[in-house]
Amino acid sequence: MTVDYSVNHDPERWGFGLPGPDIPFEIARGFPVIEARVAFPRDGYAALLGWVQVVAHEVLVEGEPGKTVWVAPDIAPQSREANTPYLAFGIDPVLFDAPASTERNLHWRARTFLTFTPDCLMTPVVEPLCGFRWGYVAADGAVTPVELVPSTRADWTEARRVLRLRLPTWTFGGADWTPPPFES
Repeated sequence: MTVDYSVNHDPERWGFGLPGPDIPFEIARGFPVIEARVAFPRDGYAALLGWVQVVAHEVLVEGEPGKTVWVAPDIAPQSREANTPYLAFGIDPVLFDAPASTERNLHWRARTFLTFTPDCLMTPVVEPLCGFRWGYVAADGAVTPVELVPSTRADWTEARRVLRLRLPTWTFGGADWTPPPFES
């Protein structure tokens, strides 16, 4: 797996002009962009992998004590009714994400995992292979990407908790998962 993690200096390059004129694509400037590519040494069904991502979004609300927090699986809008945990799925799937927000004060964190199903496509079972954490902090509108770091077993444990709540018909294994070494 190779991961390219950078700052979005060109929102149009990353497709932000495509959703339509109602979404000002310039809001994405300065936010992080991530693209992770897989080169798995198997073929066909044995190479089916999926990217699972759980996002925590904490917004500081002016005039209110505390924070509004939501944590959810990150699933493409057209897949939300499909009862699937995957942000991307397939043979050597590519993960791409380029978050953006108009919120001026927030912490956005993602726990991202490359996963597999032990019996390929037969059961709704997910096991982790490797993963990483990333995100950004917005403070008074200034965006700072958070360092990309390898996932820990605790990251997977927290992601599993959220995934099990949101997708109760799926099994999320990896209770004894040991994250592999991470080269940056």
